[in-house]
Amino acid sequence: MEHVTIGVAIDLGLPSGTKWASCNVGATKPEELGGYYAWGEIEEQEMKWYHWSSYFADMLAYPEDPEDVGMEISGTGYDVAHMKWGGDWRMPTRAQCQELIDNCTTEQTTLNGVNGVRFTSNINGNSIFLPAAGCYHHRWQARRSSICYWASTRFSAGDEWRFAFCMNNSPFLKKTNEVRMTRRFYRYRGMSVRPVTK
Repeated sequence: MEHVTIGVAIDLGLPSGTKWASCNVGATKPEELGGYYAWGEIEEQEMKWYHWSSYFADMLAYPEDPEDVGMEISGTGYDVAHMKWGGDWRMPTRAQCQELIDNCTTEQTTLNGVNGVRFTSNINGNSIFLPAAGCYHHRWQARRSSICYWASTRFSAGDEWRFAFCMNNSPFLKKTNEVRMTRRFYRYRGMSVRPVTK
């Protein structure tokens, strides 16, 4: 697979030294939505059909048996950020997502007409913009009022962590404008990925 790195590493001064990309996998600008990927898959689903029946359907695209994907895929052959961008780029772990939340101030805003949220570092003032891309469930693009981004860490056999920011009332978050990790999300759904690096 040819690696095409588009994003720029943004230093937010985080304690771990983690730097966040300036744009999503599949995007060329911060406000572009980019691709939608099921957890552990490295290609988008054809016709935007995200369902258990299509999950890991193209097993020839993967270096190992998808049944052995494991509980942490950051930096592996199931990490779309690592496979697409190469180098040290990878999906953020649950801990890295939580670190971002804990060390940034969030603000609903728009960038070139696209709704999203800006995370501004409480440490050095640098920021990243995450567009509200929603997610795909079957062929339905849902929750465009929220940002939903995959973390690489699996919670259990049936649940994966996602990074979510609610821009208005949502059944998945307790209140409007809440930023937190949520775990009840089926891994076949198509969501955005924002890479990280050291």
